Amino acid sequence: MPGHHTFADVIASYGPIDFDKKDNTTPKLEQSSDDGENWMTSIVFPNVSFRSVGKRQPGENILLRRIEIIRLASE
Repeated sequence: MPGHHTFADVIASYGPIDFDKKDNTTPKLEQSSDDGENWMTSIVFPNVSFRSVGKRQPGENILLRRIEIIRLASE
């Protein structure tokens, strides 16, 4: 549930991911920005992504990030 759950909750429900994966396969951790200023950090699975506002910071415990947006993949 957005605003209540964290990336740790997602991993507990959907399974582990390799946070340092360099290829483009899912599941993966992804950072994106439409304008170069406003960033999203996402855990992306094949059919759904869980997003948190802000860029990943060095030393950050990414598991504690709150989910703010859930996006279903469109086919």
